[in-house]
Amino acid sequence: MKKRVILIIFLLFPFIVNAETIPNQYDYDVITSEDTYIYDEDGQELTEIPAETELIIDSERYINDNQYGITTYENNTGYILLNKVSMKTKKINVNTLDIKEEKKIITLAETKIYKGPSINYEELEEGIPKFQELTTKYYDDVWAYIDFNGVSGWIYTYTDKYNVYDNIASVGQVEKEQKEILVAEKMELYSSPITETKSETEVEQNQTYFYKYYYNNKGNRYIYIEKDNIKGWLEDKTGTSEAKIAINKGCESLYAINNSTILYTTFNDLTSKSSYKILQGQELKVLYTATLDNGHEWYYVQYLGKKGWIIGSTSDNTTQQSFAFYQGTSYKYRTNNDLQMYDNPGGESINKTIKKSTTFEGSYIYNLYGERWIYTEYDGEKGWIKGTGLTTTTSVEKCLEIKDSESDTIVYTGTEEKEEQNAPKQEVKKDNINLIPKLIFVLIIIIGLVYVYIKKVKSKKSINKNQEVQNNGTPLPITEPVVPTQQPQPVVVPIIQQQATPVVAQPIQTQQVQVKQTTPAQPVIQQQTPVQNIPVQQQAVPATPVVTQPVAPVQPEVKIEPIDGIVNTVPIEDNDDFTPNFTENNQFVEKVKNDVKDYNNNL
Repeated sequence: MKKRVILIIFLLFPFIVNAETIPNQYDYDVITSEDTYIYDEDGQELTEIPAETELIIDSERYINDNQYGITTYENNTGYILLNKVSMKTKKINVNTLDIKEEKKIITLAETKIYKGPSINYEELEEGIPKFQELTTKYYDDVWAYIDFNGVSGWIYTYTDKYNVYDNIASVGQVEKEQKEILVAEKMELYSSPITETKSETEVEQNQTYFYKYYYNNKGNRYIYIEKDNIKGWLEDKTGTSEAKIAINKGCESLYAINNSTILYTTFNDLTSKSSYKILQGQELKVLYTATLDNGHEWYYVQYLGKKGWIIGSTSDNTTQQSFAFYQGTSYKYRTNNDLQMYDNPGGESINKTIKKSTTFEGSYIYNLYGERWIYTEYDGEKGWIKGTGLTTTTSVEKCLEIKDSESDTIVYTGTEEKEEQNAPKQEVKKDNINLIPKLIFVLIIIIGLVYVYIKKVKSKKSINKNQEVQNNGTPLPITEPVVPTQQPQPVVVPIIQQQATPVVAQPIQTQQVQVKQTTPAQPVIQQQTPVQNIPVQQQAVPATPVVTQPVAPVQPEVKIEPIDGIVNTVPIEDNDDFTPNFTENNQFVEKVKNDVKDYNNNL
């Protein structure tokens, strides 16, 4: 007897520890076939149950090849071995059961049908083939009542961690609607979720699939996919650090609070920062959502034609989110007092007030350090209001109309922070691109002005240099004409003028300038005394200009600027067929000498 009690305690101990995980089951009636005992949670005998006693079994548990049931006898609730009882009725009358919401299940292997919700009931001869989709309205956590090809009965459906029987069911669950997923990382494909057998096929990264069937193998969730040559089961580890599947939830969207939201190229990889940052005020449609166990949710979005990942904040709110979230439900609120609208949560007022007792619709919700903010569009203005002083009236499930902002906005490039995180920046409109032609035109004008200025400076420097030569009073030597070896250009040497210092009036002395062809004559400086002691400039007698061998092209026009601003211009014709004529040159020299003499006499 003691050995039996010890054995019962040993067998029941795991069950007692995990009592809180007991699944819900339909009750059924039994009759004890022999004397037996009922035990408490500590494995102690509560009372002896005589044979032929009617009991109600609330739930079942399989431990070490033995099936146990939980029952109540003489106000004592405990555990009894089910091999000591027999079924009171052969079949359960479902008309006495409550009808539940209809759900669908699918058989993943040949499945047995029983007359009642327990394997202790009689098994029917007919079974259900593999991959048959069934509908049920009577079910609990372990059993489901079905009707297949005119045969009605109960099938075992439990697949979770609690060991109801010696095996788990081969029945999967069916989603109400087909769901779309994104494989964020390369994954292995399984041929059977029941035996957890892997196939030789792998599913590549960033591939999208639809699934409808899923199976829970003691906490390990599998989903069935079929596309092209891919057919099998993926292990869905959503909610764990090994999650690789993102789900399309339909109507989720984001609103960028500042310019700190970064687009990542790879899921769950903080080193994969792209060159894109989401601008403040941008609304993004969430394509897929992946949830990890560390409190992070990764959102797969499209921005400016590019697709990438955005990371959410931690579950403990140690990291402030850079975006507001919309989960597919829009709420209507009524103001309890006047409320001011702001451009951003905690930002600047936009000079718009929602009056008291006004009803408006809100979409995005953002929690700024524990304070709730709601995004709305009211009276033509978009902005944020504080969540205090509001009463929620109604709600409606709908998707927001979000379009890719590629045609509206350009993005910042570079992964480094250009602004403080809490310093929002306005959108940069693409209309600014129209300024580029204007800027180019202005730049050309500036370059032209700089060029003109530089030429002017150079010209001024050249004039100053010539003036310095004139002030030195050194005349240019007169040289013999030299026959050019190449096509020459006549060069006229200008008359050099020098401003003389004031002197006392004296009689004017004039000296005849003699020019020899072999020896250049030196000019004689003449002076004259002005009337009434008015200072005059000393005029240097110019040397007779001659034609010299051209070294470089000369200016087409040479100006002679003598005293009192008189300008004499000697034009030079640009003639490629020019041939030197020394006779004409000598005549020109004599003419110049005579002009100089007459000019000095007139002074």
